[in-house]
Amino acid sequence: DLSQKLEELQRHYSTLEEQRDHVIASKIGAESKITALEQKEQELQALIQQLSIDLQKVTAGTREKEDIITHLHEKVTSLEKRLEQNLSGEEHVQELLKEKTLAEQNLEDTRQQLLAARSSQAKAINTLETRVRELEQTLLWSSSSWSAPRR
Repeated sequence: DLSQKLEELQRHYSTLEEQRDHVIASKIGAESKITALEQKEQELQALIQQLSIDLQKVTAGTREKEDIITHLHEKVTSLEKRLEQNLSGEEHVQELLKEKTLAEQNLEDTRQQLLAARSSQAKAINTLETRVRELEQTLLWSSSSWSAPRR
């Protein structure tokens, strides 16, 4: 009777050891996942910070380009008025036309640069939003796998 009891206790002890080993392995796995997620969070924070800096630069550049566009537009308007008022002298008219053409080209170049900057900014934002969604999915997956019952 005692030997049966001893065997039963030894089996129970072995079962408890197996369960303990499984819990320890699960804990180590969870800690590893937490560490990986924390590193991904840090990477994301760094990416967000860099994108914020880039966005500030692009915004400042955009404002500057818009100011240049406004200035060039005013200059074109002024040149057109001067051209209308001073139709005497073919050389003077030709010079004003050259100035006007150059100002319009500068205006168009600046508009293209502004368009490119806005496009680049939109791509960067889309990339960041995609990365955020991926990390959120990873976090959801990881948290759901930790909370799943283990047998």
